[in-house]
Amino acid sequence: MKRRGGIKCREKEASPCRKIYLSPSTQESNPYITGSGSEEYNMNRLADALEPYLYANGIRFVRNTPDMTAASSIAQANRLGGFDFYLALHSNAAAPANAGNVRGVLVFYYPTSAEGKRAADLFAANLKRVYPLPDLVRTVPTTALGEVRQPKYPANLLELGYHDNYADAAWVENNMDAIARELARSLTEYFGLPFIEPQPVVQGAVSTSGSPLRLRAYPSAAGQTIALMPNGASVTVYGTWQGWNVVHVQRQRRLCRRSVYRELTGSRECRFLTGQCGNTPQERPSGNRSRPDRFRKNKHTAPEDPVEI
Repeated sequence: MKRRGGIKCREKEASPCRKIYLSPSTQESNPYITGSGSEEYNMNRLADALEPYLYANGIRFVRNTPDMTAASSIAQANRLGGFDFYLALHSNAAAPANAGNVRGVLVFYYPTSAEGKRAADLFAANLKRVYPLPDLVRTVPTTALGEVRQPKYPANLLELGYHDNYADAAWVENNMDAIARELARSLTEYFGLPFIEPQPVVQGAVSTSGSPLRLRAYPSAAGQTIALMPNGASVTVYGTWQGWNVVHVQRQRRLCRRSVYRELTGSRECRFLTGQCGNTPQERPSGNRSRPDRFRKNKHTAPEDPVEI
C-alpha cells in the first residue's frame, strides 16, 4: 500500500476494503464556549453517534480512547496495520485576535494523496448539507498536521466548526446525528457502498435446506464471497438495503439477503451474506466513551490490545 496515496477499494479484490481508524479528538483542554464540555468530550460524542452508522454499513473500525493522544493514535494505527482510511474528528479555534468571530468547517488532507483528496471532497460536499453556512465548508491541503501526514493510509482531519464561536459550538452539540450521518454517507461513497440507515438490532439465525450461505463483500450476487456460513449460524442484523441485510456473524459483519435469515420471532429465508468483521456492541467494554468521567488526565501510549469493531 502506498504511504499516502492509498489504494482504491474497488482495486482490492482479494479482501473486503472497508476498515477505518477512527480518531476523535483527545484534546480535553479545549473548552466549548457554551460550557457543554471540551473538544475531546464533544468529538467523542460525535464518534458515539457515528458508530451505529458504521455498523449499519458494514464498515469495520478501530477507535482510539480519550486517554490517548494524537501521536499515540497514529502510532497505534500504523502498528496495527490493515486500515483503508484514517479519520480524525476535531473542532477548531480561531487565533486569539479573532477568538469567537470565525466560523466554518475545514477538511484537511495531504496534498500528494489522491485518495485523501477524493475523501476530503466527499466529506465537504456532504457536510454542506447540514452546516448552516455551506460556503464556509472547504477542503485544505496541508503537510503540517500529524494526523494527515503520518498515517500509512489515506487520511483526513475534520475541523467541525469553531468551538470558541457560540453558533458553531451549538451546531455541533445539537446536530450530532445529522453530522454523523453525513460522515457515514461520505465513507460509503468513498468505499463504493450503498448508504444504509441504522435500524433496531435484530437477532436471528441462518435458515436453509442445509447448504451453507455465501458471505459477500458487496450486496450483490456478483459480490466477492468472503466465507460460507453453516445452516443455523447465529446472526445480528444492523441494517437492510434492497433485500440485503448487514449482519454480524461469528466476528464477521456482512450484508445478507433479506430472504436469507430467520428472526427469533418469525422466519425468513435468505441466500447471501456480506460485510466486515469485528465485535458486536455487546462485546465492547461497557460505558460510553464520551462520558467526562471516562477521560483521564494522564495521556499515554496506545494500548496493546485495542477493541476492534
